Order: sequence, then structure tokens, then C-alpha cells
Amino acid sequence: MVVAGQESGPRIIVIDVTNPAVPVVRGSVLTILTGISSVAIAANGSVAIAGELNGCHVARIDISNPDAPVVTGTICLSFIGVSGVAVSGTRAAARKAGWWWGLQ
Repeated sequence: MVVAGQESGPRIIVIDVTNPAVPVVRGSVLTILTGISSVAIAANGSVAIAGELNGCHVARIDISNPDAPVVTGTICLSFIGVSGVAVSGTRAAARKAGWWWGLQ
């Protein structure tokens, strides 16, 4: 699976790339993010983390059912402009240009 975010909007899309020659959109979900700067998927493939391009929010999306992804949480960080996100196990990190912030 691949997860893509809408740069100028709130939508997250889950794409099945089992056959890379014929990618298939499986599902999508609207978040409160006003534009998505980056998305990361956990190693087990069940969770995605998305960062807000011009805002403070990071969203957690359950993608265990790729046909019906669900936003399961959001947090507003102490800075504006999340430029990158990463996830490992039960921990996530968000980046503002030059800085990394740990989330749990």
C-alpha cells in the first residue's frame, strides 16, 4: 500500500500498488489538515501519520482496512508548518525545517 496526501486539501488516499503497472485507489478519508506535507506508514502497514503543511496538526490514520481508512487522532504541535513525519512502532516524530519533535 501507498498513502498519499492532498497538498492543498484535507484528503488522504490509500493506493494498492500490488501490481505497480496498475495502481488502484482503495479508499480515502478527510482529515482536519488544511494541506498535507508528508505521510509515513508504520512498518506493519496498519497506521499512517500525516503532517499539516501550513498548520500545527499531525493526524493518525488507521489504514488496516484500506477500503475504509479512519482518522483515529490528531494533535496540534507547538509550531506551524510540519515539513515531515516518521513513525516506528507506537512512536511518531514530526519535523519542522531543522527540528524533530517526538510524539507518543
